[in-house]
Amino acid sequence: MFQPARRLYVVAAMAVVLFPPTAAPLVRAQSGAGDRPFVLSSMGTAFGVQGEFVGDYRIEDDIITVHVTTSTLHVNEDCPYQGRRGIVEITFGLAGESVNGKWNIKTLAQPISLGIVMRPGETRDLNEMNFRIPLKRNIGSATRWFVVAIKEEILDPPRNAPSPLRGTSFAHSCKNIFAPNFDAFRRQPNVPSSGSPRNCP
Repeated sequence: MFQPARRLYVVAAMAVVLFPPTAAPLVRAQSGAGDRPFVLSSMGTAFGVQGEFVGDYRIEDDIITVHVTTSTLHVNEDCPYQGRRGIVEITFGLAGESVNGKWNIKTLAQPISLGIVMRPGETRDLNEMNFRIPLKRNIGSATRWFVVAIKEEILDPPRNAPSPLRGTSFAHSCKNIFAPNFDAFRRQPNVPSSGSPRNCP
């Protein structure tokens, strides 16, 4: 849901994410596995901005390094809002189940500022990207998965609406992406914007 923002759209804005404490069972479970491929996609979902991301990741002592080799953004043409969207920034993180049975973000890498403008139905390829996701203590591979957060801004708000309006679209991996026998090239099934990701067969 979009909420009012205090300042105007700043292309070069970049949030600072504090790196939390390190070490986790996830690292021990995957240590020595090397680079592992992934494909994340939210294409066809209800999000205003959808994306597909292909690359590889490596689990190290206190971080997960993510290298995105190819990525594509698409603005949903079926949304009620049909104006321009400013794509402010993008980042990778780890998500997990929340107490109410839904999901929330547990930790995030430092975001990359994009500062691009897109219209409904437009598709755009991005350059290669690298992220470093900090690991918190006691992270279990069975309870975390990748999430991509795409921050966006409504640039043509309705009359009398506060301006600018900002929101976030998400793309998820499968919940069991860190399972030993996971099929890395299986795309996440489409889920509603408010839904929770699922395990993939």
